[in-house]
Amino acid sequence: MAAAKQTGVGPSRRFYPICLTTPFLLNIKLVLPRISHHPLPLALPTTEDPRLVPVLRYLYEHIGELLELNALARQLGFSPRSLSRLFQECLSISFGQYLKLRRMMAAMELLLQTKQTVTEIAYAVGYNSLASFSNTFYKIVGR
Repeated sequence: MAAAKQTGVGPSRRFYPICLTTPFLLNIKLVLPRISHHPLPLALPTTEDPRLVPVLRYLYEHIGELLELNALARQLGFSPRSLSRLFQECLSISFGQYLKLRRMMAAMELLLQTKQTVTEIAYAVGYNSLASFSNTFYKIVGR
């Protein structure tokens, strides 16, 4: 059977052909509509803490960019250690855990609401490779 081809976008934002019969791509598109009808054990922690609200807003608005704790902390007026403690104190998860969960939730929204390919969505939410996106997706969604 010939593989259907479509274009994807890589980290350099150049388009290249991808195979739509890749098991991961097919599974993502098949699994999400089924699990979207049942509540997932996923919840993005929130806080009203005025120190963390602007940080969470920044992460939401820049989800597709490279986001590192040290650079983000300096940019927003925190020490990396203080920002890390603030995440743990207010959200009960680490900065890295929050960022992964935020990216996955953004990806799931795009998968359900757009016609973008999984590859395009992976790069749009800040992943540099489909493999990394795939591993994180299956760890979080568990399907």
